Amino acid sequence: MNRIALVVIGFALFIMGFLALILGFIGLGLWPISFFDENGSPIVAFGVKMLMVVLGLVLLYIGRMPPEEA
Repeated sequence: MNRIALVVIGFALFIMGFLALILGFIGLGLWPISFFDENGSPIVAFGVKMLMVVLGLVLLYIGRMPPEEA
């Protein structure tokens, strides 16, 4: 897969997950992720948001590694 695509997807996942966490703490929601807030338990919604943040960071790390190490 293209490394630039990994970095862009990772950055988008990280930003959306982090923003959803922050907005969730003050009682607001992010539209693309509001499905988990409305239909699931708060623990599941928090877990999905944390998973998005961690997966975004992992994709950013993999996308930024030199090609010979990947």
